[in-house]
Formats: sequence, C-alpha cells, structure tokens
Amino acid sequence: MVAQGIAGVVVAGTGNGTVGAGLHAALCNANATGVRVVRASRCANGAVIGGDDAELPGAGALTAVQARVELILRLLQQPV
Repeated sequence: MVAQGIAGVVVAGTGNGTVGAGLHAALCNANATGVRVVRASRCANGAVIGGDDAELPGAGALTAVQARVELILRLLQQPV
C-alpha cells in the first residue's frame, strides 16, 4: 500500500469497530509497513471499544467519516 502512495486507511467495522480475521491481518500488515490505520464503527451512534489500540487504533466515538477527516488532517501535519 505504501508503494502505491496510500498513507492512511479508515476501516468502518461492525458495531464496536471489529473486523474479520482476514481483514484484521491485512490491516495489521499495512500498519506495520507505515500505513496509518484507524478503526471506526459503521453505527451512527456507536463507538469503538475493545481491541488493541497499539495494533489498530480506534476512532473512539467518531463516525467513520469524522475519523477520515481527522486522519487526513493528521497526515497533512506530517513532514513529507
């Protein structure tokens, strides 16, 4: 993903932000190669709970759209 110029990904998981085992492994791999990964809930009023934030950080109570905006702003602050 890094070679393709992807700097960050927001994944909208189920209810509390969980994802299936295959997707989880792929996201961990992307995170390990330098792609910023953030887990969000696809529920309008749900929050990300549980999981290992060091491995795949959660967006807390932010919606996936809000998490994407936050990620974009954080990526813009990084030196090129």
